[in-house]
Amino acid sequence: MSTRRWGSGAIGGTVLAWIIVTMLAQVPSPAFGRARSRDWLGLVPNWRFFAPNPAQHDFAIYVRPTRPVGERQAQWTRPRVVAERRLHHAVWFPQRRADKALFDLCSDLLPVLDSEFPHRVESRPVFKVLRAWAIADLLAQGVEDDYFQLALVRFAGSDDSVDPEIVFVSSPFSLSVDGAVDGARGCRG
Repeated sequence: MSTRRWGSGAIGGTVLAWIIVTMLAQVPSPAFGRARSRDWLGLVPNWRFFAPNPAQHDFAIYVRPTRPVGERQAQWTRPRVVAERRLHHAVWFPQRRADKALFDLCSDLLPVLDSEFPHRVESRPVFKVLRAWAIADLLAQGVEDDYFQLALVRFAGSDDSVDPEIVFVSSPFSLSVDGAVDGARGCRG
């Protein structure tokens, strides 16, 4: 057996063994984790850390202009509509970052909603950012109403069999509340 043949056989066998050990190391069992415990050089990857608690829902912000008491309230609208997915989005989809930012903000707001009274929630920075987000979208549309309400809705993404859930409805706010207009101009996604 020539050296060249032996060398390529050894490399092929090593790569095959590495693939098998890597696959076995992903099994969530202590028996299969032994291979990683002897991996002093870190050559066996651990891919089990991805999405230990995967998201099972999305969030959306809806707004509506407020009306005087006794008048019929306006319909809720979604100022920022998620772009319909296209084939090129598999490679390049920067607008998805705005959706991820909204998801992260809403995820930060949920524990506050469970622990506090609604009027105190609106003084929290995370809510002020969400309100500025909505104001930026409304200003971009050129709305003329003064006061709006914001609703945070949780839905199951593309699963239409699950009904959306209204998580929070804010008290009415002005488009110029607390200088939010100036802050909102810079957060258009």
